[in-house]
Amino acid sequence: MKFAFYSSLKPSAKKAFDKGNGKHGKYAVDDKYIAVLDSHGRAQDWILVVKSKGKAIKEKIKGE
Repeated sequence: MKFAFYSSLKPSAKKAFDKGNGKHGKYAVDDKYIAVLDSHGRAQDWILVVKSKGKAIKEKIKGE
């Protein structure tokens, strides 16, 4: 299962998540999950959003 911390979301995704269930712009929200909508308005992969005090998750680049 994919997940992301709320603090890791883009500002537009946070705004959509805060609005609650439904389709908001290019995002769909269902309780604790968020998904990006494709060009036909269908939700892609659903991601569990964890609201906690965790730090933002950043991609680790090979060689660092």
